[in-house]
Amino acid sequence: MASIKENIKDGKTISFRYRCCVGRDDSGKQLFCSMTDTDIPTTPSGKVVAHDKLIEIMQRRADDWEKEIKKQVENERAEEKKAKIKAKQDADRKPFTTFLNEWVEEIAADTTRKATTVSFYKNMARIIAESNRFKGKTIAEIKVADINAFLNDMNADGRSESTVKHAYDVLKIVFNYAILNDYIVANPCLKVDKKKVAVTQKPVDALSEEDYNRFVNAINADCNTMWKLYFNLLIKTGLRRGEAIGLWWSDIDFDKKVIHIRRNVTYANGEIIIDKPKTARSERDLPLLETLIPMFKEWKAEQKNGQTLVTDDYYVFSNETNLFQPTFPSAPTKFLNRFVKEHNLPNVSPHDLRHTCASRMAARGANESMVSRMLGHSSTRTTDRYYIGLGVDDLRETAALMDDDAAVKMA
Repeated sequence: MASIKENIKDGKTISFRYRCCVGRDDSGKQLFCSMTDTDIPTTPSGKVVAHDKLIEIMQRRADDWEKEIKKQVENERAEEKKAKIKAKQDADRKPFTTFLNEWVEEIAADTTRKATTVSFYKNMARIIAESNRFKGKTIAEIKVADINAFLNDMNADGRSESTVKHAYDVLKIVFNYAILNDYIVANPCLKVDKKKVAVTQKPVDALSEEDYNRFVNAINADCNTMWKLYFNLLIKTGLRRGEAIGLWWSDIDFDKKVIHIRRNVTYANGEIIIDKPKTARSERDLPLLETLIPMFKEWKAEQKNGQTLVTDDYYVFSNETNLFQPTFPSAPTKFLNRFVKEHNLPNVSPHDLRHTCASRMAARGANESMVSRMLGHSSTRTTDRYYIGLGVDDLRETAALMDDDAAVKMA
């Protein structure tokens, strides 16, 4: 609301001064506008209206003036910004692909970002830069039609729905970055047909109880010691593929019967990336199941092969030549693909074993919050309220549901 100040001379009101804030400058300092109104309302007989009524009338006038002046200032600023952006565009005619690469470099220089995140942005930027739809154009010259055509090309090339959606999301971020740096005034991605970037919700693949028993029996009977441990670990704890690969022996606490999830191993852009788990909730402690303890110990003895090591800071699932390097991230998937075909088992991936673990916990009575905590999901606020503050001991009952495998034969 605008402020008003009455100006009285010789006992007579001669004017009112209006004042209001119209925003802030680039440094954050408030900006004000003011005006003086000498049109003092009077009665039909020429007398000044009663003072209370006078104040009410002048406040209404001040409020109307405030709306008008704010709109005027807003329009002036918009025109100034357009002029500033046009001058910048005229002076800096860098191609969109150059602008995109500069954005990627800034992302890569941000040390707070996870390596996997930087790798993801680099990969998406490469896909975008390869498109003929953007070549030879500045960022200001790219229109909604160009983005729609790019997304159509991706679909026609057989790209997955999620990849198309990722590319769109990255484009939207890049254009927001351009707005922030005064290259454009609006983000064309916001006008893209959302149907082009819709992702179909696929059903969760999880083994039935019968197929679960067949799978575990086959793994226990016909896998070597390492893979026997690895796939039992995934299907009974719900670990992500890379979380299991990232385990060190120092993360396995046999005394307290706890597994510490502290790393995630992935492969992107031609390199193995060892980073923190996917989300803050993914960095967690899980109960070490009784059925897994002998498998861990058997594999540790076999892996060391008589060597004397002064540390346990080496990988549980290491590569064949170096205990201090993890196995290749795609190795479990390749092994599992061959194994299920050879044993006439359902075609499952390591991530499907995670889904199976979640389904079995839920079917055995575990509540949603406990399952979410076990899996290390980022949770909704409601779920947070259910399990916030729970420790590893609170999860033992849930984990025990996966340890009750009497129907499964142990090799």
